[in-house]
Order: sequence, then C-alpha cells, then structure tokens
Amino acid sequence: MTALLPSLLLLASSIAQARVIVSDDFEAGLVKSPTTGKFGDPTGFWLHAPAPRLRAHLGGVDPAGKSGIFAHSESAASGTRSIRIQNAPGMTYGHLPALSWWLHNETIIRSGTVQIGFDLLIPEEGGNSLTVLARGFKGPNGYSHQGVDAFSLNCAVGTTSLNDQQLKVSPGWTRHELSFPIGPDSGVAQLRVVDHTHGEQTVKSPLAGPLHQVDWIGFLLPGETDTHLLLDNLSIVIDHELPIPPVANSATPAKANPGRWTEAPATLLEVFPESVVRSPQEKMGETVHTSSYSPSGSLWQHELNERWVFHRELQHVSDGADAFSLRIGKGGQLYSLRGAFGESVPPSFRSDGPSSPWNDEIWQFVAVCGKYNDTLLRNGPLSDEVKKRIEATGFPRLHLFIHNSGAYMEGDLSAMDNLYCPLLGAAAGADGRSYRTVNWGLIPWNTPHRSPLLYYVQTRDAGEGVIEITYVVHNFSVRDDVVFDHLNAPWGGTRASSLPFHYVSTPEGELQDRVEVQKVQDMWEKPVDVRATGGWNLSCASEAPDSPSLALVFGRDRHLETELAKVEAGEPHCQFAGSIYRDASAYNPSAFRDQDFRERPENSWRNYDVAVVIPKFRLAPGTTIWYRSYLVVNRRDRAIELAKSLVDKVDYGLLTFDPAETPLVSAQVAGSPAFQLFAKPVPGSKPLFLIENATTGREVVTTDMYTFFDKEKLDWNLPPEHPDADYYNNAYAYRLEKHNSRWHRLLGYACVDKPEQADYVRLSDVLPAAMLPETDTYHLDLWVRGGDK
Repeated sequence: MTALLPSLLLLASSIAQARVIVSDDFEAGLVKSPTTGKFGDPTGFWLHAPAPRLRAHLGGVDPAGKSGIFAHSESAASGTRSIRIQNAPGMTYGHLPALSWWLHNETIIRSGTVQIGFDLLIPEEGGNSLTVLARGFKGPNGYSHQGVDAFSLNCAVGTTSLNDQQLKVSPGWTRHELSFPIGPDSGVAQLRVVDHTHGEQTVKSPLAGPLHQVDWIGFLLPGETDTHLLLDNLSIVIDHELPIPPVANSATPAKANPGRWTEAPATLLEVFPESVVRSPQEKMGETVHTSSYSPSGSLWQHELNERWVFHRELQHVSDGADAFSLRIGKGGQLYSLRGAFGESVPPSFRSDGPSSPWNDEIWQFVAVCGKYNDTLLRNGPLSDEVKKRIEATGFPRLHLFIHNSGAYMEGDLSAMDNLYCPLLGAAAGADGRSYRTVNWGLIPWNTPHRSPLLYYVQTRDAGEGVIEITYVVHNFSVRDDVVFDHLNAPWGGTRASSLPFHYVSTPEGELQDRVEVQKVQDMWEKPVDVRATGGWNLSCASEAPDSPSLALVFGRDRHLETELAKVEAGEPHCQFAGSIYRDASAYNPSAFRDQDFRERPENSWRNYDVAVVIPKFRLAPGTTIWYRSYLVVNRRDRAIELAKSLVDKVDYGLLTFDPAETPLVSAQVAGSPAFQLFAKPVPGSKPLFLIENATTGREVVTTDMYTFFDKEKLDWNLPPEHPDADYYNNAYAYRLEKHNSRWHRLLGYACVDKPEQADYVRLSDVLPAAMLPETDTYHLDLWVRGGDK
C-alpha cells in the first residue's frame, strides 16, 4: 500500500543534525537473539541490527513460547515488510510483551524535543492494543526508583488517546507522530495522527510535570491474550539536543582529599605475619611501583573521575598471561585490577547516580557490629514520641558496619570531597614487591555510631600472577560491647562483561558453574559453607584453556577445629564458627530491566558478579585479627592449578604483640619534646593520631578521630529500661559532610594504664595544652615513654 508519510530516507535527511535512536522501515528484516534468565529460562529477545535499525529489547515469557517479534511480509505501511509483535496467554506480566529502550549515561535524553513516529495496524479481529510511554527516573530532588511517566499514548481499534484526549481512527494502517519537550518547565505533548478516513488530526496534552530527562521508552502490549499488532517505519529522534557538559578527566585536577597523609615510620606498618608463598625465581617477573597518576584506561560510571581515588599502582611485568596492573585507592581498597581480560573490577555504577564511587564494588574488608547494626527497634519497644525523635535526626540507617574504602555520596557528588577512609600511613615493603597502608575505617554515612577500627592492608606480588592480600584489623573501641562479629574478608567480585564465565570449586577441586551454586544457595539467606567448596572460585573471559582468568582463593577454614576447641576451653580465640561464601549477580540477568546487559556500554549498568567471604571471627575491643587470601591472574588452566596449590596457604588468627619485643617509635610534634610510642597495638594500648582542624589549622594529638566533627548531642531519651539506653542516650550525631578534619597520620600506640617502668609520663606532661583536646570518654590522657615538658 502507499506510505502515509515520506520515506524514512527523506526523514533522515531532514534530521541530519538530530540524534537518532532508531529509524527502521524493516525492509532488511530483524536481527534478534533470545535472552534468558540466570537459570536459563527464556525472557524475550534482544534486537541488535546495526544502527540506526532496530536495537532494543522485547521482554516477555509465555509457557508455550508463542509470543515474540517477527519480520512480517503479508502487510506493510510502505515497502514489502513490517514487524509483527505477538502476545500470548500466560505471559509473565500483564504489560508484556514490551519493546523497550533503556537509555544510560551519555544516551539519556536530557534536553531537546523527542519525536516518536510509527505506522501501526491493529487487526479488528485478534488485534492487541498498544501503549507508548516515556519514563524519567530523575527529578529536581534527585533519582527515584519508581520513575515518572511523562504521558500515556494508548492505541486501540477505532481510537487513539493521548492522556485524556481521544481521537477516532479508521481500521488499517495509521500513522502516529508524537513530540514532547525535555526540560525543567512543564511542557505539552503533541500528537499527529493520519489515516485514510479522517486524514490528518492533531491533539495536544500537558505532560505530567517537568520532564528532567528520559531514561526509558517503551511500546507495551497490555493483556495476556492470543493477539498481535503490526509496526512499520519506526523512528525515535531527539532534535535540538544540547551537548552534555564534559566530565572531569585526567587533565582536570580533582579536589584535594581531606584524608591527606604524611609519611609515617615504616616500623608502624610492620604488623603483618611473614609471607610464605613465593614463585620460582624464573617465574617471579618484575614488580613496578608508581604513585604518579595516569588514566587506567578502564570505563567507570560516567560522572566519576579516577583521580579522586588513585593512590598507588603495582604492575607485574611479564610476557605471559600473568601480567597485571593493580591500583590501590586512598581508602586502602583495591579499586582496579587489569589483566589480559581488561578491567576486572566493576564500574561503580548506580542507577540513582554516582553515589558510591569505588566504595562498594571493589576489594575491601568490611566489619559489622551485630549488637548495634540497625538493631535499635528490634532490641526493645519504643514509644511513638521516641521514634519521631529518631526519625527527625535524618539518619537514613542505623547500621554499624565499617568500610575499608570510604563513604557513600549523598546528593551532590562533591559535597563531601569524595571522602575515603583517611590514609594514616603507607610504605612499600622492603622486598620491593609489596605495598602497605593503614587507614581509619569509616561508617559510610551519617550516623550516631563511632568507628573504632584501623585497617592495615598489605598487597604483595608473589609472582606468576599470584596477588597475596593480608588484612590486619585492630579494634580500639573504648566500649566493651562494640564487638565486630560479622566480617567480609574480602567483599569483592568481578566485572561480568570482562569475565562472564563464573565458577565455584567443589571440594574435589572440580569446576561448578555458579548457576548451579545459586540454585541451592541464596546470597543472604542460604550461603555456602566454605568446606562445601574447594576453597576458590574462578572467573574467565571464555571457556578455552588459555582464556584470561581471575581466581579468588579463600581457603577452607584451616584452623576451625583448633579454634572451636579454644572456644570450648574459654581461651582467647579468633574463630567461633565455620566460615561461609556468598555468590550473586548484582545485575540480575533475569530482570526485565537488565535484559540488554550484554549490549550496553560496560559502565552503564550494575556490571558486577559479587563474591563475598564471611569468616566467622570475633573482633573484640583491644584485640587484633589478621586474614590472608589470594587473587590469581593467569590463563584458565594455570589459574586453576595455582588456586588449588594456594588453598592451604590461606591463613588467619589473633595477633598479640608482646610489649617486650615490640619496637618503639619516636614522636615529636610542633617543637615539643620527643616521646616514644609502641609501633604496634600492644595489650592495654590505644592509638594516637595527629589531626588538623580544617578551618582553623589547629593540630592536636588525640585518641579521638571525631575531635573536630561538628557534633550534635542526640535527644532521643530512650527509656532507661531499654537495652540500648546507655549507648544511645550518650551518643552524638556525626555527619560526614561536617567532619572539618584533616587526619594526618598514626603516631603509634600509648598505654591506658601506667606501666611499671619509671620513665612513663602522661601525654599532657609532654605536649602543650593547645595540642590536646579536653580529656573525656574518647580523648584519653595516655602514658608515653620519655619526654619532659
């Protein structure tokens, strides 16, 4: 039949300066592939013809497999072909099938005028109605998970409606052209309809409100019936679109990190147990260190600037498959690991904006205090009045878990200067193949809790692609009940687009596809005992023996029986139960929204396969634990061999430092007499820090990392009979954007009680009063060796 509008070729020439999402007359047919969920169940089709032909996802599952999208040659608005979208009874959702375009990062529509055009034929018998929607997930107050539909275009046999404005249409092919503006002001959508009986008709209708951006466009077939419709000459075009402002890059200096640090004596970092893994000399390769930033070449979420996080790079130089480049962040986290597979660490993507830049989806240690981790409302009844006072504080959560990376960003990305866990000391190891850091762990949001953790991390190139990571964690809480008994060591995972094949080892050392593991485990409710595995997992670029691969070796609880015997005997111990392993896909490949994940830019979705090891350790106040595990970069077959050989090298335990054998470090601040501190957390000691007030420049030596926070005394007034009354009624609100601090360095450890030696004096007898906060619960006037005011 004769086309109702000029050909798409003429249309394309008239919009040469516009952005074209799709412009397809379907004369070349379709290019499609079936999509499946994580357990192999069908979830629709991915349409991936070369642009500007149809590239989208058609979601929909029916038990009989009748629904779908097909090239159609029996009727067309112009030319010889159209497409047929078929519905079916028993569809998973009543709004499917749905032809969907998810827009990400640079492809989000943020300005201009959107023009959607299509020819539609809904058969009078067996025809399915069509609903066209455009949805935005960002408003004036930030992102919303629900999204807002700007309008509703509903096409049925005999009628077409734009919101509440209805037009009559005749049977047969009908042309629809819809346009609507993007911007902060409320706009009007305009619809033009052309058919053979009524000719041209137009109607206007206000949008639902200001449309700040469009993240999704959908053509939905409602109902669950054996019906269909035909589409032809489909186009989605954005006209008069403004260019996206450039994102800060390597040529643009980032803001100074408030956790800046100065060199601490290397002796302060000598807390790590001796390494026992070393490759043969001929396979060691070369380790190259640098603290000079250059772009890694990896894609991160669009708004992020890698300069914010970079601290140190270790390169393993080799001609083989074991070469890698590893980057350590300011918070002590391992935020980038590149090998022959490309970037293995996820891109820190969040659908609500860049709220977690290199703070979650990286390799790090995380510690959770079970007693106070969001337990207030569960631990005892509270009146409505008390609940209102708690809500008025504005804390999003009352969780007490502590990152070895940094804080979440609330609102404006730069509001907290990209606050990473303050780096208090760092140095290369004497062997030239390792790097050590010590950071104060942060609770990653505003909170009434206090963090009492120091994270020491040693990252070591052991040769042949083996990366040894050793964590030492010290709890310096002044409260006896702040015990960390749920640990992630490590919390981490891989970038699914780089390493899409993922396995967990069996106790016999065989590979088990992670899909089979997920069928019998749940990420949160039913994790896997590490002894039900071989003690390692494997992520690969392909299934070939020489495929670039990355293994995580987490062991099989080598000291479990010994530790449980200590528990039974009432002796000091580290482990109180068997450790567990969790494995999940953050991007949920079975979800409707994530169906096009393999075709998107790798930094535009939650591109993250999670792997978490939860050692059942108890980190009590005044104690120190350590944990060592391994990453292996190599070809698949060799990575498997190395992983198996390293299982028994995974190690952990309590660390106790004997004062008689622990070296002392000298400290001298602002011209005051020198004094001496222990280099390690010996029993009965607390750490001393040098901190500067970011506003006044005043420097203090203190045990209180929150000294310069703008603190707000909580007025929750829990009833005295509540189990947590003592904890919360003496608490303050700590807001990260009001930290007002420059944490310079860890000075060492001093004694809470006076040692027997005569040459110990109070810190207040050494330093001038201006360099010391007032003594209280958190700033302690400790005993140091030597010094004379």
